[in-house]
Amino acid sequence: MTSTQIREQRPTEPGPEDDYDLHSNIGYLLRRAHQCGSAAFQHADDTGLSVIQFATLASLVRSGPDSQNSLGRSVGSDAATTKGIVQRLHKRGLVDIHADPTDRRMKTIEITDEGRAVYARGVRASRESSEVILAPFSPGERTILVEMLQRIVATEERHLGHGQ
Repeated sequence: MTSTQIREQRPTEPGPEDDYDLHSNIGYLLRRAHQCGSAAFQHADDTGLSVIQFATLASLVRSGPDSQNSLGRSVGSDAATTKGIVQRLHKRGLVDIHADPTDRRMKTIEITDEGRAVYARGVRASRESSEVILAPFSPGERTILVEMLQRIVATEERHLGHGQ
């Protein structure tokens, strides 16, 4: 089909989608905000961690040793992604992986001393990148934004049965 034929097939009457504004779509905006946040974290970070790797270490610091499945749920990651994250952290010596003595399919993940040191450096990067992202907002707006985003996450976690 030629480009002329494609143009001829387009409707000539405006449709309801003609006034659609992608830049007002919440999913698109959240994706772009995530990209901005990831870029700010990478810029501030000297650990070489991605945001999800940092979140995984943060979860282990908070919870202590955890099953790989539970760890993935705590950071909002599916099983396959969590497995890759854990493998990369293990390769760097930041976590240890232990087989469950009663069920070899189960893995328990534990942060190492090196992982705690890298996590501590990552906290600085996380705080710095949050400041960069939130710079355009007043303190009150920052609080409201964070609370609204937390509500979105909590609603989805309840919907999926992952609430903590």
